[in-house]
Amino acid sequence: MKISFRGRGEYNCGGSPLFCFYAIQGRSFKVTLPVVSCVVPRMRKFIDKRVGKMRAAIVGSGKVSAEHAKAYGACGVEVVAICSRTKESARRKINELGISAVSYDNLELMLAKEQIDVVSICSPPELHAKQTILVAKHGVHIAIEKPVALSRTELNEMLDAVSQNGVKTIIGFVLRWSDLVLNIKQRYLKNIGELFYLETDYWHGSSHEKGHTIHEYGTRGGPIGAFIGGGCHAVDMARFLSNSNIIEVTAVTPRREEQGLQRTTAALVKFENGIVGKISATDEVFMPYVFNISLFGKEGAIQLNKFYSKRSLSKTYEIIPGTVPDSGAVWHHPFRGMIQEFIDCIRENRETSCSLRDAVNTHAACFAIEESARRGGEKICIR
Repeated sequence: MKISFRGRGEYNCGGSPLFCFYAIQGRSFKVTLPVVSCVVPRMRKFIDKRVGKMRAAIVGSGKVSAEHAKAYGACGVEVVAICSRTKESARRKINELGISAVSYDNLELMLAKEQIDVVSICSPPELHAKQTILVAKHGVHIAIEKPVALSRTELNEMLDAVSQNGVKTIIGFVLRWSDLVLNIKQRYLKNIGELFYLETDYWHGSSHEKGHTIHEYGTRGGPIGAFIGGGCHAVDMARFLSNSNIIEVTAVTPRREEQGLQRTTAALVKFENGIVGKISATDEVFMPYVFNISLFGKEGAIQLNKFYSKRSLSKTYEIIPGTVPDSGAVWHHPFRGMIQEFIDCIRENRETSCSLRDAVNTHAACFAIEESARRGGEKICIR
């Protein structure tokens, strides 16, 4: 039986009963709960625990942290704390969001003081491994923004911590929850026959509408390559639509690296199920954001939002309904769908479709692609 709190109640101090109205299958009931403290905030936590309301905290105060906070709110989860490098930046984000939350500049202190069910890690990439391991040790479920880690060693350490502490994870490959991508995956892909070739591309440079420097795609220790910084979205999409892991890569990059940085890289990839493909990433092109998806099957093809098939009555391309991913702005991405799956999986005690374990192959492929390009196109197998 599902029980939800309607938000009405009567608070009494001195250990008096707490009367609250609950909605049970559409009917209202007045119930009495024992309260051991007269402090209203602690009463609120007590009620939340009784009725199953979840509480979230966010690490980081950048643009993506705001989208996580909004998504939690839309899913009925209360954001109770934000942790950043300084309390001032955390407080600014809280004020910007218009929520009632506590600001922290120390993650361990926040985990010790707050009753938290989930944490979103939206901090710079070089902090993800250390923070994920710490949160996992506190038994708190974790949403982690991409890139999850900057090395295979970090990935393995994070995976060990998550597995040992039995926490759920979801990774911020948010385009999986795009309505266009879900329509492709669930309705159209089966109608192009056996998939044998695919292409995905992440092209996110500057334009008249948006300028940026390469340091936006990096860490405090220095910038990172286009594949690890953003092209991981294209790698994840290729894996998601092929239903397979990448086992082999061969990659090239123009011989004009800046600070040893690969700003443009193209890779040929082979999947475990025999599909082959091409994946590319660049952060230096001057044009609006583009995220390409091309899928070739034995009976048809999909070109982003266009569908053509022997099984269709149409002799021209059909338009697949859904929002085309034509903006790199975080507000354009479907964070609510991602967070809703995360919350549902926690409540139902099942793994998410985009867990840390699943994301290991995506990141391993990105590391291998950049390594292959550094070696002049040498083939690298992924295990």
